[in-house]
Amino acid sequence: MMRQVQAPDGRTWTVRSEVNWVAPALGDDFEHDVAPGYVPAFILGLIVALLLTVLIAWTPDQVVVPNWLIALFIVGVLAIPARWLWQRPWTLVAEVPDDDFYERPGERWVGTVTGPRHARSEAVKIARHIADRSGPDLDGPLQMVD
Repeated sequence: MMRQVQAPDGRTWTVRSEVNWVAPALGDDFEHDVAPGYVPAFILGLIVALLLTVLIAWTPDQVVVPNWLIALFIVGVLAIPARWLWQRPWTLVAEVPDDDFYERPGERWVGTVTGPRHARSEAVKIARHIADRSGPDLDGPLQMVD
């Protein structure tokens, strides 16, 4: 998501948010980050699909499985990846280029929030604050980057 925001001082800010598929390793987390990325999740998903296929193939015809049990199993299997997607970190960036006419330097503010709803609401708050006060809120999730 990206939007342009006109500040009262005449500068045009760009506010954007994007999902981080791999959580950045910070400080102490770096040593414990053994298998980052989507590859291990993909492999585990294939293994679960293979085991489920084998279970269905070897089930005798006389066994009657109720529909509610199948639906409960599907919801249980889909709950873990849905929660994983819902808890992904999002990077928020608010930036304005250099203004040569007024000799104002450009600014870049970066922050991280968790979840798509929180990212969207924070992006709206940031855009509103820039439109009102010509810059991001100092108490918000964004920090100025040199």
